[in-house]
Amino acid sequence: HMITNYFMYWNKFIKPLIISILIISSFFSSQAQTSPYRAARNADLDRLRQYRFEGVDLFIPDERGFIPYELAALHADPDKTDSVRRHVEVMLWLKEYKPQKHRYGKASISIVQAGLSALGYSVGNPDGILGKKTINAIKSFQKNNELAQTGKPGPQWLGLFYQDILKDMQFKLSKIGFDTKGADGLMGKNTRHAMLKYRHNNRLKNPNYAHLDALLLSHINNSYLAQEKNKKSTIAKKARIVRENSIRFAQAGLQTLGYRIGRIDGMLGSKTTNAIKKFKKKYQLSINGEIDTKTQLKMETVFLKETQRKLNFLGYRTGQPDGKMGKKTLSALSKYQQQAKLTESGFTAKLISSIDNHFDIAIEKKASTKNQKDKTITKQKNTTNHQKTVVNSKKTSKGVLSKKVNKTTSVGKKSVAIKGNGAKGRMIFTRNGGHVIGCSINKKRIPIEWCEPFYPLPKNNYCEATLKSFSEEVINLWCK
Repeated sequence: HMITNYFMYWNKFIKPLIISILIISSFFSSQAQTSPYRAARNADLDRLRQYRFEGVDLFIPDERGFIPYELAALHADPDKTDSVRRHVEVMLWLKEYKPQKHRYGKASISIVQAGLSALGYSVGNPDGILGKKTINAIKSFQKNNELAQTGKPGPQWLGLFYQDILKDMQFKLSKIGFDTKGADGLMGKNTRHAMLKYRHNNRLKNPNYAHLDALLLSHINNSYLAQEKNKKSTIAKKARIVRENSIRFAQAGLQTLGYRIGRIDGMLGSKTTNAIKKFKKKYQLSINGEIDTKTQLKMETVFLKETQRKLNFLGYRTGQPDGKMGKKTLSALSKYQQQAKLTESGFTAKLISSIDNHFDIAIEKKASTKNQKDKTITKQKNTTNHQKTVVNSKKTSKGVLSKKVNKTTSVGKKSVAIKGNGAKGRMIFTRNGGHVIGCSINKKRIPIEWCEPFYPLPKNNYCEATLKSFSEEVINLWCK
């Protein structure tokens, strides 16, 4: 009897109560798990319509200022025609939606501004205000995408726009090291992971927010632009170095040929330009001051031929100078580089200048030795003639004829070497093949770029040069 009463009581009261509790808890649980905003982010338009039927106000913005339909536009896939049609249908179907009265929140305007800026439209700083620049930028976007040029946010174009900025963000995130596994314009798992990682690494506000906003878009765009600027700067720097090295090579080679180019500085100045024009005219190339490919190839051949000739003179055997980089030439260049302690490899401006300098020194030394021999021979002849004159005078006179020989002194100051860091005295110009290739003061060699401005000087000139203590590089020179 008790058992029968228990089952009766269970079926009549307890069981219905438990079922009701389960239904209510299930309903509230489902409501807790979803919301119009979550449904919008999941692009669940059917669920949004259901909320509409239930009387939920879908124009209340969330904590960031987005209403559910704006979020739906953000996460819709415009490539799916049905999705777009349904989305626009729902937006326009609502009696509450009145474009002329509806005001988008600052977060919505800001993300539109940041997105337009990332796509290359000029809107200024994303401030959430629908100003003149933003309206014009929206019109430009609408015109470029064959849309009605309203200049205002609206459901008819936001879906397409949000997909564009998603693709742009995915592309830029991947470029700066946060791989989204493609740029499909969809807010997938990989894109969310990359966004969250970027927010965390860059310490952005609300790093756990796995959705787009103006802050994230602007930050990603700025990071990408900064990286591209650095890349362009690096490329430009490399191009500038290549150009300067090319000009230095031309300057060194032209100088070794006897052209007046001034200093080897990698700058295409007037002297270098004129020398290049003369070189081109001589070898029947298009006459201008630029170093094109044909000129570069011709210079390499001619400069190498002249360098081979000078290496042969210095004792480094290259064979017949032919302007070709054969085994003998390579061996001679390598041997010279080792003895000259040059760190650069290859046929460079520094190598050409070094060989040219050693050649000039050798020429000056040879000329000095020849002059010394000539002076000795002249002195010996003068001594012999003097002795003959004395003998003849003795024979013709009755007594012992005593003659004084007057010693002549040179007019002007005598050349004096300064120990360690300079030289004073007369400047002597050295020539080769009719060209001035350098000068010297008291046997101290002065590079052509220093003595060239003083050419020509009278024979009774006086100059002073200041040199570095160890390298003997000229740092100052004056003449009168």
